[in-house]
Amino acid sequence: MAALIAVMVGFLVNGVVNQGERASLGYQRSMNSSFAALAWPLALSSNKSAAMLKAVLENMGTMDRLQLGDDLARLDQSSAMVAVRAEALSGAPSGRLRRSPGKAVLPVSSWVGNAGRWSPGGLSALVSTVRSAPGLTPAPRVTILLAWVDPPPVPGSGNEVTLLPTGRLVVHMVVADTGNVGEHAIPLEVRLERVPSGPGTTGLGGSATLEKSVTLLAGQRQSVVFPAMSVTTGDSYILEVKAGPAPGQVLGPGTEDSFNLHVGS
Repeated sequence: MAALIAVMVGFLVNGVVNQGERASLGYQRSMNSSFAALAWPLALSSNKSAAMLKAVLENMGTMDRLQLGDDLARLDQSSAMVAVRAEALSGAPSGRLRRSPGKAVLPVSSWVGNAGRWSPGGLSALVSTVRSAPGLTPAPRVTILLAWVDPPPVPGSGNEVTLLPTGRLVVHMVVADTGNVGEHAIPLEVRLERVPSGPGTTGLGGSATLEKSVTLLAGQRQSVVFPAMSVTTGDSYILEVKAGPAPGQVLGPGTEDSFNLHVGS
């Protein structure tokens, strides 16, 4: 009897263990398949970032600085998204998944197609290409796109701009970085000089100068308003506006301008 009971207990234990193993394998299959389904877009995103990097490295020598900057920014954003997804899905590598229940398979993620490009010689050649690329040579340039005054001039006032009667003058300026590098603290200047009138008058009758500065990225523009300056009705003035110059740039057309103003009475 004791032997029979032992055999029956053995069968029962065996059945419970086998049933638990089968349930455990099913759970593992389900979890592995779910992980693979979530990780699949991650692998595709990783390959997309790798393709972007390859394109940048291959075409860098023919790009201009603005295009290269945009492509590097997109690559940085794409890589950051891949890193965030990878951190959220950190788990079993694809090799272990293939050997696990369910045999889940992920796409191959490949970043380095040509190992020679990352060798010391390959990187040295890349640096030489970047240095000699015409489009990547820094070309600093600042431009005054538009300058105007408030109050506005009277229509048809000719070479001497006639303003409506006023006791204050406000100068507006739109400045742009028309080069391919950003510029920090670009100096802006507005100078207003009174022109004396009447018999026996010589020289200028006083001046006022206002200064500001702006920082611009390549291709960026900004509108600037200067504080009001005092003027007298019936008087004439010379208004000069200047922007920059950027390093290596000289003052001239686009960076300075002047206007003859007359305040109506």
